[in-house]
Amino acid sequence: EEDAINALIDPDATDVDIASDITVTGYDEHAYIISDKNVDFNGSTFTKPDSAGSGLRIGYDPTTNDVVPANVTISNANFVSLGYSPAVRVETGSNATFSDCNFDGDFQAYLSTTSYNLPQDTTMTLVFNNCTFTGEVELGTGGGDYEMKYDVTFNNCTFDTTSTAVMVGYDAGGSVTLN
Repeated sequence: EEDAINALIDPDATDVDIASDITVTGYDEHAYIISDKNVDFNGSTFTKPDSAGSGLRIGYDPTTNDVVPANVTISNANFVSLGYSPAVRVETGSNATFSDCNFDGDFQAYLSTTSYNLPQDTTMTLVFNNCTFTGEVELGTGGGDYEMKYDVTFNNCTFDTTSTAVMVGYDAGGSVTLN
């Protein structure tokens, strides 16, 4: 598990194969990606069993509290969130493609140019191919960031949830496409 987390964190690793399940608990364990990378989970499960801290954060370095935008492709993963915190969160300035992934619990993306001192015309592109969702896909925003945009596409995805499937933040613009 530690080797898998280190491979995700390593800024020099561009192609990462995960061969074991990963569990991240509390505030002290961190799994994050701060560089462009392709990650194949090979059917492994990434679990966030509690509400403390974050799961896998894309584009944010929790050791420095800095946003570090990245372009990431993730495939064949099972993301499980058992608490309030999502198993995966994509941060402002990053773009991500998820293929053949299962999200059991909430998924979160967050745009805030004022919080992170990024250009007002920042767009986050998210693509989901053949993914399954049992929780909410939250496309959150920081207050007053009217020029931020989401470009989100769901291709052949399944939503099996009793709540809202996709929730877009109040100040967000852009498009959400369901194919």
